[in-house]
Amino acid sequence: MAGMKAKDVDIAEIYDCFTYTVLVTLEDYGFCEKGEGGPFVENGRIEIGASCRLIRVVVFFRKGHLEGMNHITEAVKQLRGVCGQRQVNGAEIAIVSGNGGNIKHPFHTYSQEVDTVIEHKKSLIPDSDSKEFWDAAKRHELFLQKCCQCGRYHYPPSPVCPNCLSLELKWEQVKGDGSIYSFTVVRVPIGSEWAQEVPYILATIELDWWS
Repeated sequence: MAGMKAKDVDIAEIYDCFTYTVLVTLEDYGFCEKGEGGPFVENGRIEIGASCRLIRVVVFFRKGHLEGMNHITEAVKQLRGVCGQRQVNGAEIAIVSGNGGNIKHPFHTYSQEVDTVIEHKKSLIPDSDSKEFWDAAKRHELFLQKCCQCGRYHYPPSPVCPNCLSLELKWEQVKGDGSIYSFTVVRVPIGSEWAQEVPYILATIELDWWS
């Protein structure tokens, strides 16, 4: 739709829930022919400085299961030229792939339960990991999980610390002042219950105190 071809892309942020997903996506996006994803990435061809200049960001457990949002923020940083040693020189065009839609992230459950929609489309039931966050949000307060071992805050809520894997977590109220770092406009609903909500905006907020 943007009138671009694979050869025009400087950076490809490919969602990598499974190893083969990257290969298939590269094929579908036209970086190589169907069935040639494996040979295409051999010998470092997608590393920084290579012909494809693809940056692969692991987004599952290590990144808090954000399902694509880290790809968006990384692409923004690359296009702004602020990525230091991992910066792709001269990057002007980036393509980002994701999965699922970020509106469901806070309701993700690690016990394999599913998101539940009841009666009204906005009546979402948080799981046990995120309930404290949403209860605080109803009070117009911001609470985040903090690891008792390494002392780091993290979001979205999870049963373990994504930094040190500790199970010892606590909730703390934090200041919600911040700036919009990046945003995206969702025009295609992730499910029928959201069909009347599009377009809506998802934003990444950089908290003033976060470092």
